[in-house]
Amino acid sequence: MKSAFKKLPFPFKYVLFIAIGLIIIFVAKDYIKFIMWKKYSYFNWNEAIAIPFVNYILWAFFSPLVYNLMLLFPIKKGLSSKTGFYHLTFSIILAFIHEIVSNLMYITIMLFTYPIENIQNFILLRLNTIPAAVADRMIEYWIILGAFMAYYYFEQYKDREVELVVMESELNNAQLKALKNQLQPHFLFNALNTVSALMDSNVKDAQKVLAKLASLLRSMLDHDQKNFIPLQDELEYLKNYLFIEQTRFMDRLSVIYDIQPESLKAIVPNLILQPLVENAIKHGFSNSIEKGSILIKSNLRNNDLHLFIEDDGAGCDNCDSLLENAGIGLTNTYQRLKQIYKNNFTFKIDSAKGKGFKIHIIIPLSYAA
Repeated sequence: MKSAFKKLPFPFKYVLFIAIGLIIIFVAKDYIKFIMWKKYSYFNWNEAIAIPFVNYILWAFFSPLVYNLMLLFPIKKGLSSKTGFYHLTFSIILAFIHEIVSNLMYITIMLFTYPIENIQNFILLRLNTIPAAVADRMIEYWIILGAFMAYYYFEQYKDREVELVVMESELNNAQLKALKNQLQPHFLFNALNTVSALMDSNVKDAQKVLAKLASLLRSMLDHDQKNFIPLQDELEYLKNYLFIEQTRFMDRLSVIYDIQPESLKAIVPNLILQPLVENAIKHGFSNSIEKGSILIKSNLRNNDLHLFIEDDGAGCDNCDSLLENAGIGLTNTYQRLKQIYKNNFTFKIDSAKGKGFKIHIIIPLSYAA
């Protein structure tokens, strides 16, 4: 629970403007009632203005406190008994404080602006109104709380809309980047060269490579791709990509899948693994004559999804600095995760020269609606 006292999400002068507006409305209402019904011989302007003035100006200065109580004890998806008890208690306490302070202010104003014959009776009369008026103040507390909640969740909704637009843009950029990488001359040349080499010896494998390549291109050109997809769909795309790479490297590249079945339906950002696997191949052992392997692993722990991409390639020293270099797969993946999950994710790199490269991603577990 945060202890820092936060300011209102908008300038305090707006709260004062609302308070003054309410004062004008209530004074005008009383004056109209006086004109229409003539219950009194004259209209007491001092009293008519003093009561709403003290009430709403005091609530204006209490409003930052109500706002912080809303943040400390938010009402989400219905009013729980615990949260309801807290706010009921706060409404009673603030209502009593408001009534005592407002009556003192009102009595002071009236003593200096209006001649009162029996001051003691006047003060007793005001104090006797406190118990009944507390109920009105409690209602006003809940109205102010409701107004702050409406504003707060409306702002969250607007921020979420902006985030969705940014995420959509990030996905489009990732799609274009992946498509560009796959359409680069060296990729197509290697894939088609593999097909050409297989045509004389293994036509079926050549057909499989072409089918996988066509599937990759269809996926990338699909305009209906979503920001988030089940992990099993992400892995299906990845398997098509790796099939072509494995065929190209023949027996030099092996891929190990250690996928927990329960994790397959978990939602992940679209195209989040392909850049990491591409890095593992490109920087791990594509320029080496040695064999290499890639481990792709997933599991669920403590309501989080854990993803692992590991290779036994060249590795590197001080690999954390790679995240500072724009334009590589690691940076793009890290920035996408940061954009989507803010600080609620983990991106770990573990590597050493000649000991391979390991990436560990932890994101909140979620499923498709």
